[in-house]
Amino acid sequence: MARVCAGRPVDHETLVRQARTIEAQLMDSARQSIPSWELADQVLDRLRELDAVAFRRFAADYVDEAGQLRTAPRTGDDADDLPQLGLFADDADG
Repeated sequence: MARVCAGRPVDHETLVRQARTIEAQLMDSARQSIPSWELADQVLDRLRELDAVAFRRFAADYVDEAGQLRTAPRTGDDADDLPQLGLFADDADG
């Protein structure tokens, strides 16, 4: 959040407060692990309220052309249409 807010009129205390709020919400969920897309989604929600430019900077890395998080699980008919990438260069499927 600090990186995308660099040079923007968002003070450090506000960023710390927002990060702690996100952390508290995730801790309160009592889950052992949190998917990265869920964290990115929460950061996007906070940045949307704080600063439009910072929001767009962060979204450029995490949101696709359709407005969906790139790391979020896909749903719908086309969710399984994408080929699985192979681990090695000579994998037949990848």
